[in-house]
Amino acid sequence: MTLATATCVCGGVHLEAADELPPDPRLPYPVAHPTSHGAVSRCLACGHVTIDDSHRDAERAVGDPVAMLDRIAAFSEWWAPQLRHRTPTAIQFGAGHGRVAAALAGDGWRVRAADTSADDVEFIRGQVGLDADLGSPDSLMGIGQFDLVVLVGMLEYEDDPGRTLSAAVRFVAPGGFVYLEVPDGDRPPGSSLVPDGLRAGQRHAFTRTSISVLVAEAGVSSLRMEHVREADGRARFAVCCAVAEPAGRDDERRGMRQIAVADPTGPAAAWAAIEDPTPAGFDSEPGPEPSA
Repeated sequence: MTLATATCVCGGVHLEAADELPPDPRLPYPVAHPTSHGAVSRCLACGHVTIDDSHRDAERAVGDPVAMLDRIAAFSEWWAPQLRHRTPTAIQFGAGHGRVAAALAGDGWRVRAADTSADDVEFIRGQVGLDADLGSPDSLMGIGQFDLVVLVGMLEYEDDPGRTLSAAVRFVAPGGFVYLEVPDGDRPPGSSLVPDGLRAGQRHAFTRTSISVLVAEAGVSSLRMEHVREADGRARFAVCCAVAEPAGRDDERRGMRQIAVADPTGPAAAWAAIEDPTPAGFDSEPGPEPSA
């Protein structure tokens, strides 16, 4: 069954309804049942998974701060080595109780946090001891720019993750970058549509293709993307992005066509055929991966 009325984060309009799947007892809520709040669909173009979920009171999950710090430090050293000569600045949106923000502060960053929960903002200010603002990337203004913008355990809960990422990019200082983590929705052929480890309240599981489209539309380039697995077994994408100069989609489109050449049956090939038809077709010779 194909739904033609909804739109994916990649812009695709052909979504496969998953209402034929039975409820999954491993998840904290039933999925794909006609009367449940967890109906699942997958984009036929990029493979992105969207959950129509009205359950929003679950605690947001975050990744392992220690591993995160290692990835951020390595990328910072490569992308912005000038930061080692001063105290770099960072902001985390969707900070929750500030566990990641506190880890960054302990690693030498001057950190600010933001969240849409007044209770969480008060907790960060009083218990964690960091500056914190009430609001989202869309609503906050006048707080400056930062060398690092962190979006962890956030985009998967947003109604429009592309809009949120685009708004967050406005806070990146020249030469700075974005670090984000999102659930990995890439699935082997023939496997269940629902990725392992989804939590109540999450609305999206991303594929390499859909996250590439998302960052390209936000005017950034995913210079480093890797699969990571948390201690509890959840698979995630960890992505380091930098503002592209010039900001455009050509490189990301080319990268996805190269992925399509390597895997002509995968979601990138479907994206290239449906959403990015070009007279020349796919790149004839594979080039470098779109991210290291």
